[in-house]
Amino acid sequence: MEESCQVVAIDTDFLLHLTEMKDCDQVELSCRFFDALNFSPVISEFLHANELEPLSKIVELFLKSKVLQVHYFVSGLNPGEKIYYENLVKDFYFRLNGVEYPFSTVFSEWRRGCNFGEVHSVAMCMLLQISVFLSDDSDSKKIGIIVEDCAGENHRIKVLTRADAVAILTKDGRINRADRQKLTHRPKPERGSQYD
Repeated sequence: MEESCQVVAIDTDFLLHLTEMKDCDQVELSCRFFDALNFSPVISEFLHANELEPLSKIVELFLKSKVLQVHYFVSGLNPGEKIYYENLVKDFYFRLNGVEYPFSTVFSEWRRGCNFGEVHSVAMCMLLQISVFLSDDSDSKKIGIIVEDCAGENHRIKVLTRADAVAILTKDGRINRADRQKLTHRPKPERGSQYD
């Protein structure tokens, strides 16, 4: 990845879709994809520690090839910034889920399947002035609306899905058909499933 690329936050689901691409070198195609967008994706240290264990082999390849980087930022925060980050996480969690954050601190407890990844990623974006969040979650549009409301005039964060990013490249003619099809894949349902 180039040094001049725009740093963007990437969610677990977005990364998961990239690791599920078939009949290709996921690392190579992801590298071409992010280079064409001029993006340098980062994940929060919380996502790396708590959400990516099932994907550890492919994620390590992404990290080793510098397609993806982990942003270890919490240890560098001063006490005021830690309070601000914690408030961001709790506020965004409430706006997204309609209930209070389930733990007293955001720094040591984690629960999968409860939007913790999205919440921590958006808080990282707001704290570190990252202006793009790549999210492929089922509620990405809702996240985008809430992010726009939370960020206000001080800091705009654009939420892009994989389809949004591919559409940008397609419009500008910066992606070939084969790569576009692999990046926008939908896993085929199992024979005999309710979706068959």
